[in-house]
Amino acid sequence: MSKALIIGANSDIAFEFSKILAKNNYNLILASRNMEELKDKKEFLESHSKITCKIYYFDIEKFDTFKDFISIIDLDIDTILVSAGYLEKNEINFEKIENINFYGPKKIIEEIILNKNFQTIKHVIAISSIAADKKNISNNTYSFSKKRFSQFLKNFSNEKLNQKIIIKDIKPGYVSTKMTKNFQLIKFLISSPSFVAKKIFLSLNSNKREVIVPIYWKLIVTIYNLIPSIFLKK
Repeated sequence: MSKALIIGANSDIAFEFSKILAKNNYNLILASRNMEELKDKKEFLESHSKITCKIYYFDIEKFDTFKDFISIIDLDIDTILVSAGYLEKNEINFEKIENINFYGPKKIIEEIILNKNFQTIKHVIAISSIAADKKNISNNTYSFSKKRFSQFLKNFSNEKLNQKIIIKDIKPGYVSTKMTKNFQLIKFLISSPSFVAKKIFLSLNSNKREVIVPIYWKLIVTIYNLIPSIFLKK
């Protein structure tokens, strides 16, 4: 039976992905900060499937705890999902934005993959953002952090091409989640977390290392990047 580690398991996309994995007989390890929410998710997943689900406390901002976390989780993991994101309307917590969207996810992926005790990993799936593909982002810490994260995934993936590990960069467009609930998004461009999760699961059958969800966001960002920066909002 396959086993997946879900980091940031309380996020909407991560939970929908966990439900799909459970239906496909993956045992699960869920990690996040809110243990009460994790307990509810564990109960739901185990009551709706025949899998086992373990839960652990994990804070993506506490880098000094990563080694201890890694030392207590199962070693026979074959799939890892890293779902971490933090967004502000008017950015003021720059360090928090950078740590959650770039430094934390980067470090935990490095720590696990470079740990020789993990011998069965096949897929590392990281949720980034289509914002990473924007060119005019010098004044937006969120987009710049996602761009740096995507670049890291690409470079790290190239370094690992001789290994049997597929590192996937998932780039969703607008998604209706807890993180975006206070943002005024264009309604007909918004996807559901379950839709994104399904696309992620389907991508496991391919060697694609970049997955834009939905695919039309590739065209939208291409057009956006053609607009002179003087016409864009600062």
